[in-house]
Amino acid sequence: MAKSKIIIVAIIVICSAVALFSFKGLLTPYVPFDDAKNNPDYVQIIGRLVKTVPVQNTTDGFIFVIEDNALERMTVLYRGAKPLNFEHATSVVAIGIYNNKKQMFEADKILVKCPSKYTREQK
Repeated sequence: MAKSKIIIVAIIVICSAVALFSFKGLLTPYVPFDDAKNNPDYVQIIGRLVKTVPVQNTTDGFIFVIEDNALERMTVLYRGAKPLNFEHATSVVAIGIYNNKKQMFEADKILVKCPSKYTREQK
């Protein structure tokens, strides 16, 4: 009887360890621009879309500029289709890795935040 309890506890511990290890890889922290530049890990950055800098289309995506609260700017390359509401966005979350050679953040995913979606209609 004691052997089966030990085996069950061992299985639970092993499954918990595997689950925690797997979940750790899914966590992508928000970091400031400076940390993203110095961090080789997969991270998230957030900033206001700089509308005075034109969006540049590339063969497989587009390049845009975001600005943080300290008014530091970062160029972002996103290889993918531009979201329909991108021009109306006030802030963008970019998820990826900073490329020191190109001096830009290469995003695998972007999330566009458009406040007009969330404001209540006035009657």
